[in-house]
Amino acid sequence: MHFLPAQNFDCSQCTKCCRGWRISVDPTTQARLQGHRLGQSTLEQRDQRFYARKTPQGACVFLSSDHLCSIHSQLGADHKPRGCRQFPFRLCRTPDGIFVGVSYYCSAAQSNHGRPLPAHAAELEELAAELPLIGDRPLPVHGRHHLKWSDYRTLDDFLMRELQQGPVEMVLGQALWALCQSTGGGRGLAHYLELSEAALLPPEEPFILMEEHFFALLVAHCEAPTAQREPFRTALQSHRPVSFERFAGWRGSLAQLRVPPSPLGDCQLRRYLKALVFRKFLVARRTLLSNLAMLYLVPTLFSFWAALSQISRNAPRPEEVDYFRALDECENKIITHPNDLETVYHDVAEGFLDQLDFG
Repeated sequence: MHFLPAQNFDCSQCTKCCRGWRISVDPTTQARLQGHRLGQSTLEQRDQRFYARKTPQGACVFLSSDHLCSIHSQLGADHKPRGCRQFPFRLCRTPDGIFVGVSYYCSAAQSNHGRPLPAHAAELEELAAELPLIGDRPLPVHGRHHLKWSDYRTLDDFLMRELQQGPVEMVLGQALWALCQSTGGGRGLAHYLELSEAALLPPEEPFILMEEHFFALLVAHCEAPTAQREPFRTALQSHRPVSFERFAGWRGSLAQLRVPPSPLGDCQLRRYLKALVFRKFLVARRTLLSNLAMLYLVPTLFSFWAALSQISRNAPRPEEVDYFRALDECENKIITHPNDLETVYHDVAEGFLDQLDFG
């Protein structure tokens, strides 16, 4: 197993992972629970899958008043749903071995609380054994285009190396530009990565307008009710004031939502981006170009949600900004648990390709 370097974790019992979303119950756990009194009236079936019911407050019904899982305390940890046993670990089985990262929606992972990740190797072995292999065949990039695992590793190595110190927006832009160029049928990805920095020097940087367009689309998707998303996005793009109800009812325009650069914010963002690349987010679920295009937007979204958190807390100094809340929003709304964003992911990739005339 390969573990995310310098990452620690031990559960702090914050119960954040037990609230908000629907918790899927795998068939093995469902069969065990239905044979026990804990399973009575605690599960619901939707779309041919079982889920734990939620309380009126949005918590999992198995969460007890002392912030513990009743399945864990009464039946043992191995009886919990697979997703609960795995959280916050993000596992990916590749030709180079199993990579173990973490979800930054977990408070303990955000604050780097606990033991180094390798201390959890024994409990992860069973979960890792069932993982599908990713990378044994060409990876879908976009449309008819695919990438060999060895070429993907070139991209992975570039991002992990350059995100260590380089400007994050430039590094991600270089990777996105190179991947878009490689779909045009020319030279290989490594060749375009070598050319990418010169190609993205302002004011020729080709992705600025697309970044603004899709940033407004994603903010509207996350911050507005479904019926109001299009008017919300139109207002954002025209810089008219809109209301952000989840953040203390604040009303303003995007032009006001900029957090001054700070070493702490840059450190948290850089750490998060490297963690996403390490856990192989780029090859998970969707096409490589869709995931990389979304990753390119993360710094802007992170800065936006950090600004809203600063306003809601009335925090005048950069060191008082709640960057962990910004990570929560990125991880929960865009990266790990995107709410009906599959079409948007595809459209983002199409948009960046169109900017370079490689449809």
